[in-house]
Amino acid sequence: MAEISPEEVQHVANLAHLALPPEELQRVGQELNRILVYFQQLQELDTEQVESTSHAIAMENVYREDCARESLRSYSRRRAIRAGGY
Repeated sequence: MAEISPEEVQHVANLAHLALPPEELQRVGQELNRILVYFQQLQELDTEQVESTSHAIAMENVYREDCARESLRSYSRRRAIRAGGY
């Protein structure tokens, strides 16, 4: 696998509007290369038997049901809080 060149690191830094001094460019380049090595290792894993998911954990709708109800303006602040509207 080819390593990220200093010019590529500079290009990415420019895209992110980061002004990195030369020593930071070198450090960031080394870190990016380590990340790419890790991703290469992940690509070598056999995932044929792994079920595809859209989220790492099961997701469910945690919001209350959307229904029309009386406006909060007609409640006192205390009644609104007790009603769960605030």
